Amino acid sequence: MPKKKIITLAVIPARSGSKGIKNKNLRKINGKSLIGYAADIAIKSKLFDFIAMSSDSIKYKKEIKSYKKNIDFVIRNKKLSSDKANSLDVWRDTIKQIEIKYKVKIDISMLIEPTNP
Repeated sequence: MPKKKIITLAVIPARSGSKGIKNKNLRKINGKSLIGYAADIAIKSKLFDFIAMSSDSIKYKKEIKSYKKNIDFVIRNKKLSSDKANSLDVWRDTIKQIEIKYKVKIDISMLIEPTNP
């Protein structure tokens, strides 16, 4: 019996409403945004079948789409974009949205935080 392919997902959470540094995920270090670094890590690892960035910002969507076209953008609802939202809930929501979009079951996923390159 053939083995089932394990489906993998990288989730890049990038909320725009930071209280400390506005749009910190778009800040550039050596000419590349923090979300660009997170995307590079996910792509270069070659570990993931899907890569998705979860955000509440159209600016972030434009940044990630101009950077790499093979990254899905998942829009967050208001509840998941608040200061009280936690990464685990965002992670779960992103997995659910990708599973629905592609009609797959994600077996393994990893959170790649832009602010912790």
